[in-house]
Amino acid sequence: MLINPPFVRAEAQDKATRAALVRRLPWLIGRWDLSIPFLILALMRVRPGGLAAMVLPSPALAQPYGLPLRQRLLAEHGLITLTDFEGFTGAGASVALGLARAHAPHDGPCWAEGPKATALL
Repeated sequence: MLINPPFVRAEAQDKATRAALVRRLPWLIGRWDLSIPFLILALMRVRPGGLAAMVLPSPALAQPYGLPLRQRLLAEHGLITLTDFEGFTGAGASVALGLARAHAPHDGPCWAEGPKATALL
């Protein structure tokens, strides 16, 4: 599955949608970007052992709001590779790309590139 979530900062989100997501995912913390619940809910739908390629905001690799995503990627899904870079020309966002095996913790090495990805692993 290819997962490309919406990048919507906390202050730009609809309050009712945000409240509904917190009720469904009570572990969401801080000023999370909409990509965090989107990525987790999408990963939940990938069949066990299936591959998920993800585009995610690079700050989610280091900021507190991304902690639940990082914990789940490392503990519940087999993170295979993670790369962060300054983004696409004209996109206005720095992004990271990840590849994970869903619902199958990875016991081998994980390839990381970029300062945030390397610090995470």
